[in-house]
Amino acid sequence: MKPVFPMRWGIRAALALSFLVMMSGTAEWLTWVNADRYPTWLAREFITDGNETSAGIIELMPAFQKLCGNPGGFAVDTKENGMFLRCDNSPSLAIWDARVYHIVLRQQPEGSIPGERL
Repeated sequence: MKPVFPMRWGIRAALALSFLVMMSGTAEWLTWVNADRYPTWLAREFITDGNETSAGIIELMPAFQKLCGNPGGFAVDTKENGMFLRCDNSPSLAIWDARVYHIVLRQQPEGSIPGERL
């Protein structure tokens, strides 16, 4: 009996697994681009001080650059269920390394300095 039969199944299983990984990465990216909501269970939580105004987001840009730490850039998007940061905003087959963060903003008391401990 030839050992080719088990080898064929191994190759088929590897191809099927590769296909599933590619499809899950594509589905995640399409969700990021097109959906009104992003699943929070796919995102890590990033808690910071600030507010959701344009000026508040601009003040947070250095923190976002430090968090992402790559030259590929990042994208900030507001969805119905919150604000999200995606490092390296390009399609990726590595869903486990998408690095999407759900930004949770702690509201500052009136007259306080941004970044000051509450």
